[in-house]
Amino acid sequence: YPILDALVDSGLASSKGDARRAIKGGAINLNNLRIEADSFAIAKEHLLHDRLAVLRHGKKKYCLGRVG
Repeated sequence: YPILDALVDSGLASSKGDARRAIKGGAINLNNLRIEADSFAIAKEHLLHDRLAVLRHGKKKYCLGRVG
């Protein structure tokens, strides 16, 4: 699942452009892994317990997502 779509769908970014700027600024993390490319796609190996993902924008905005 593309990281840009995940950020917009979760409400952590208002648009894909906003998500790109946040990634470029180093503000986006997935399970404490900094996302450095806007082409990043969330795959099964990035999930916790094969179904959970914690997205973070900055220090205070978090979103917990469940797959499946």
